Amino acid sequence: MLLQRAVEAVASQPLDQFMTSQVFKPLDMNDSDYVWNERIAKSLLPGTKANGARRAMMDLKSPNAAFSLHTSAADYGKFIVKVLNDDDVMKQITAAPVTVDPSLGLGWGLGWGIEHGPDDAYIWQWGNNTGYRAFAIASVRTGDGFVMLTNSENGLELAQPLAQKILPGEHKLFQSPILGVDVINFFCNTLRVCL
Repeated sequence: MLLQRAVEAVASQPLDQFMTSQVFKPLDMNDSDYVWNERIAKSLLPGTKANGARRAMMDLKSPNAAFSLHTSAADYGKFIVKVLNDDDVMKQITAAPVTVDPSLGLGWGLGWGIEHGPDDAYIWQWGNNTGYRAFAIASVRTGDGFVMLTNSENGLELAQPLAQKILPGEHKLFQSPILGVDVINFFCNTLRVCL
């Protein structure tokens, strides 16, 4: 949120307008926005609780950098490709990572988790909004990766099997408590108390 406020102050415009003109339009990300609108509403599936019950839609009229990005997997993929192919951006992301768990080879760079494997590094990020879960990971060396967007609070359970299929090898980030047990899902899936 602090970075959002800084961008808005420097650009003299709301985050959604800045992102549309500086990122979404140049990258042809036509299914992306930081505010709710009819274009987004037409293609957005309702979010669901862990038991499959529908969640109420949130129609956020103000941008929130932390959680209001509406996008498609294809659009987010375009963004990741741009990030991976921009040497200056990758240097900024990876220049001074904060060590998160050295035993798992995990760090946190500028806006991205970084997993160091034996012969590659991966940038990754996840989303955990009410009714939705998202995950993205890409190899810094090869550019291979995937974007997973789900309309289920159980959605992150798909991330590890997809990573194993698309990016073979051990991904220790899935052992980290960062992607640990979601308490709301635990109550819903185990105790059948779905909030």
